[in-house]
Amino acid sequence: EYFDDIMNCKKRFEVRKNDRNYQVGDILVLHKFYPETNFYDIYGSFIKCIVTYIVDLSKIGIPGYVAMQISVIDAKDYRKGIDRTGMDNIEMEI
Repeated sequence: EYFDDIMNCKKRFEVRKNDRNYQVGDILVLHKFYPETNFYDIYGSFIKCIVTYIVDLSKIGIPGYVAMQISVIDAKDYRKGIDRTGMDNIEMEI
């Protein structure tokens, strides 16, 4: 649902269940999901993001979840002919 917003740099965060102990510097690879067919496009469109900031949402009453600021480092949507390699310049200390 949010793939295109991340691809177009409108959405720069992810809220996730913290079942993987997410850390600043982690790389997320996001694939487009088509709910009408229950299909993840794992062979074509993808967005690669780096986690640049994390907020533990248990501090506001949502235990087990985190909000992560993300920065796109690579993105391709082959169905739309979009290639956004190296979109954001990342400077951070890990």
